[in-house]
Amino acid sequence: MRNIAACESCHGESDNKMGSPRLDGEPVAYVRAQLLAFASGARRNDIHAQMRNVARQMTPEEIEASARYFSSR
Repeated sequence: MRNIAACESCHGESDNKMGSPRLDGEPVAYVRAQLLAFASGARRNDIHAQMRNVARQMTPEEIEASARYFSSR
C-alpha cells in the first residue's frame, strides 16, 4: 500500500536482477547510508528512480531493520 517493494525482489539471493547489487554481508552503516542517500535524493544513480521511490517511503525504523537484516546475511 505504501509502494515499497520487497528488497529481495531485486537484491535477493536467487532473484538478483542484473544491475542490482547483492547486499548480503554489507556493513549496517553502509546499507543505512545508501538508503538515506536515496531517500534524500543525494544518490541518484537508480534507473527510473526505483530506489529513491522505495527509500522515500521507508520509515527510519524500516531503514535500520533492512540494514541490519542484510548485514547479518
